[in-house]
Amino acid sequence: MNTNNPPQKDSQQCTENLQTLISMGFSSEQCKHALAASKGDLNVSINLLLRGESSGEGEIQGFESSTMIQIELSQYSFSEGSSACSSISLAFASAFLNAIDQTTSCNDVITSSFLQASVLSGIEKYQMLGVGEGIPQHKSPEEILNALPDAFAVQTCGGVRQGVLTSDEGPLGLKQTLSSCRDSNGIGWMAVVLTKPPETVCVCLPPKTETNSVLKNYILLDSHPRHQFASYGCYAMFHSSLDHLNQSLKLIFPPTSV
Repeated sequence: MNTNNPPQKDSQQCTENLQTLISMGFSSEQCKHALAASKGDLNVSINLLLRGESSGEGEIQGFESSTMIQIELSQYSFSEGSSACSSISLAFASAFLNAIDQTTSCNDVITSSFLQASVLSGIEKYQMLGVGEGIPQHKSPEEILNALPDAFAVQTCGGVRQGVLTSDEGPLGLKQTLSSCRDSNGIGWMAVVLTKPPETVCVCLPPKTETNSVLKNYILLDSHPRHQFASYGCYAMFHSSLDHLNQSLKLIFPPTSV
């Protein structure tokens, strides 16, 4: 009997962890290196892949590390804010689009003060909906905009778009949907509010014509703490490409089998 072989259950878990990581968009080789470095721990492996840290067998290639700004404040800092993520995401979009232009770096717009003000503004708007105290109730962005048409200084375009969260990046996949949104604009910055109930986040997409790498960032704005990113509160995460942003989003909204 070979006692060096792992139990069948451990082997099965390792295989499942590998498939989970691959489904998030990482290569098989990257995932194997990360699992080896983390001794099979799925959450540690995700953080290694996300941050592009050393795998123990050399640097993980093909995945860029992210720049993040975070604050202690989150939607859960207030009892009335626990279900306010859609309203906060709309506040993110409004504040960002009204501050950015084609010559301004997004790093000058998105600061700790920006995040704090957006969270507070979003929760204030959420309370205007008259949701009962102590009764968390998630509202979709379109429900909020219909109920409070003048509360957010944004101009909607393209209407509501439906997508499918699967490992197969088809025409309704997350990356393709975001790319289609960006293509429909092309002139200036665009903010997209993404919802998979009961969670909503905001992403900001640079102009399609932007070539300056300093100005060309794909930004994730989120009022939830995320253990995936070691974020303890509201945060902004900057990405250098749509592929990079898509990998982060897959950690929040994992692909599902259909």
